Amino acid sequence: MLLRWTVKKVAEGNKIFIPWEKDDDEQGKIYHYNKDGGSSTWTLPESWGNVTEVTIYKLSAEGKSDKKTLPVTGRKVTIDATAKKQDMYFTKRML
Repeated sequence: MLLRWTVKKVAEGNKIFIPWEKDDDEQGKIYHYNKDGGSSTWTLPESWGNVTEVTIYKLSAEGKSDKKTLPVTGRKVTIDATAKKQDMYFTKRML
């Protein structure tokens, strides 16, 4: 199954990449989940402009952990995910 939100891919197979933002949100967020784990490449929302890196946190019942920075090239980010773990990405938009 392939799911698109406003013409952008947000899910493919067991991989999910869902951006969410509010108008007054200075820091965009993206939820990522990959049931099988492994590497996948996704396009960041246009509203993220010229972001050159994003910060990833592993999510659990205890909150965020394992902060890591990933490079962004041409609005694309490649994520090497652990199977069955949720990840959330935060970044300040660069104007």
